[in-house]
Amino acid sequence: MKAILIKRLMQSMVALLLLVLFSFLVSRVLPGDPAKYILSFNNSQVVSTPEGRARSYERQYRKMGLHQPYFYVSMESRLLPDSFIHLPDNDFKFLLCSLSYYSGNPRLSLHVTKSLFTIKDKTVLYSKFQSSEVSNAIDEFLLNDQLRDHTKTLASDLTLLKLNHNKNYWKRWIPQFHWNPTNQFHFWFFGESNNSSGLAGKGIVNGDFGISWIRGDHVLTMLKYPFLLTLLLSAFILLVTFPVALLLGGWLSLNHGRWYARFQKPLQIFIYSIPTFWMGTALLWIFANPRMLDWLPTAAPVLKTSAGGLNWMYSLISQGEYLIIPLVALGYSTVIYLSQLVLELLREELQKPYVMTLRAIGCSERRIIFYHAMKSILAPVIVSGMSVFPLLLGGSVIIDFLFSMPGLGTLLLQACDQKDFPVVSGVLFFSGLVTILSFALTDFLTAYVNPLIRYSNKNKYG
Repeated sequence: MKAILIKRLMQSMVALLLLVLFSFLVSRVLPGDPAKYILSFNNSQVVSTPEGRARSYERQYRKMGLHQPYFYVSMESRLLPDSFIHLPDNDFKFLLCSLSYYSGNPRLSLHVTKSLFTIKDKTVLYSKFQSSEVSNAIDEFLLNDQLRDHTKTLASDLTLLKLNHNKNYWKRWIPQFHWNPTNQFHFWFFGESNNSSGLAGKGIVNGDFGISWIRGDHVLTMLKYPFLLTLLLSAFILLVTFPVALLLGGWLSLNHGRWYARFQKPLQIFIYSIPTFWMGTALLWIFANPRMLDWLPTAAPVLKTSAGGLNWMYSLISQGEYLIIPLVALGYSTVIYLSQLVLELLREELQKPYVMTLRAIGCSERRIIFYHAMKSILAPVIVSGMSVFPLLLGGSVIIDFLFSMPGLGTLLLQACDQKDFPVVSGVLFFSGLVTILSFALTDFLTAYVNPLIRYSNKNKYG
């Protein structure tokens, strides 16, 4: 038993490490610039001049640590330093990276880029270097008398860049690796020692996921109630749909010769093929429409998040009618999937020799199905049921958006829209953590309901 626990623990640790890396990576590759988003809504940092806005943007960009490499090890081209990629000014960065990658001379490329940005008429400059290849852009620039006479040193530097291109062109195919002791992942995982930015926490290794870049609240505080709501709804759906699917599958197997048992499969396939948001919309139109039945409310429940966990739970339970349509829209596909699985497993189980023996001694078909055969198929049904649990967590994004539920889906959509990377990584991490724990629980439940699994594990591991 100890060997089994150690093996499961090692597997969970590896999965947890991969989850940490995945959560960080996905949050960082989201499109958009969070520094610009923050400055656009922070009136205290708005300045009138372009130079002032550029300085404010660069301060915010560096304060958030976005100028640092992503990870400890970075791979880059020998012609393009990693530090150029993390410059805050996109126009300056684009031109500098293009010249450096073209020429293989980063120092001269930086000098040329600074000189090019002193030209007042930058519209001509941008149209040349952004719409054509660097070599053609340099030739057009050198042939332009107005820009060439602006500075003769710039013309000679551009000519030198073309010469360096012929010498260093082969280097772009040879990558190089860099060790970055100071990087964004390190601060996110281990925390920032002095917390000079005011945005980093103690690190997730210490249970601190940092501070939201947009709201300024701790990520764990923001995740507390949305995560609890999504987890409770998903767990409730699984606990309800599992016995319902067992009973429905057993009933269909018991009445397999009736006309309605033959008709149910195409009907269930049709219902199963309906997307979640269509089903939710249809339920709202039928049961929450004043012109139709008007039995249930359309709005999401108003939960008390500032009065403690018990008051929050009471407010959730007392507004149960607000959750009926979301629960049905999220759980109907699970019932159909598991009931069809139970039906197919029972059909195969009822062909085994021990079932023929039970029938020969006069055991009723109902007892054979619901008592004997059902025990034998519980293990695969539990595995399939627990594998649905992560899908329920993912489906909550659609349900939260459709019904304005204050769950993880709403929080994740807002964080992605606001480029709030700490919140995005926190949501992804906790969602994945629940999935890892659900698989560990699956192993325990299957071993509990099936003695053969316990016996085989005992013989295997001692």
